[in-house]
Amino acid sequence: MTAPRSLAVNGRSYRWMDRPLVVVCVDGCEFDYVHQAVAAGVAPFLGRMLSGGAAFEADCANVAVVTAKDKLRALLGKGLAGICFSAEKADQATVAQNGIEGVLALAGKPLPSVYSADLSEFVFAAGVRLMERAPPDLMYLSTTDYVQHKAAPGSGADCSATIARLSKIDGVQLALSNADACARFELPADRLGEVIVIADRHVVLGKSRAHHDLSGLDAPLRSHGGISEQAVPLLFNRRTAGIPGKPRMRNFDV
Repeated sequence: MTAPRSLAVNGRSYRWMDRPLVVVCVDGCEFDYVHQAVAAGVAPFLGRMLSGGAAFEADCANVAVVTAKDKLRALLGKGLAGICFSAEKADQATVAQNGIEGVLALAGKPLPSVYSADLSEFVFAAGVRLMERAPPDLMYLSTTDYVQHKAAPGSGADCSATIARLSKIDGVQLALSNADACARFELPADRLGEVIVIADRHVVLGKSRAHHDLSGLDAPLRSHGGISEQAVPLLFNRRTAGIPGKPRMRNFDV
């Protein structure tokens, strides 16, 4: 079947896509959020879009639609022949109503709380899986503004209460903020979360007991990355000379 050369919607004519197209709608996102994120160095891709002239201000197609809230899904999905479901009610998606079923398995995530940032993460995870499975011509992803309600542009998340609570849990050796952990262990800040948790020598961190089936193990479960495993051997196949007497060497000093 030959794809149409153009698409007319709302009085406008659009050139038909020559590759899969994803449209992401970030709920509650004024332009200052983008500028602040770029200035903070946490959104380099958006920074390249701004500097390269690929970012514009605008007033707020067979389409695959994934929304955070179900009330928006109901509005956008009215009369839509295709996939349209919400993260809020992903467990209730059916082929008859949403054009798809088994959404939790598709996204690889549990049903998120409607009052959490996990709702938006679910939207993106589902969108990625849809693109991998059967790319639509146009995908519309709509997030929740939960984060924007919690933090103003440029403000950082206050993790002190979370860190204090985690530090009191048996088996947790250390809980640190992103900045403190990266400074202490020389780690890349953009690759880590807001809170870094390190377990004791004989404790393995996991999501929950229900998410880890240990029945098939024939030896104790091990984890890596704890402070107890930080000291590693540096072995050379020849004598060395001129190595500075550094008080602390790292594996990358090899």
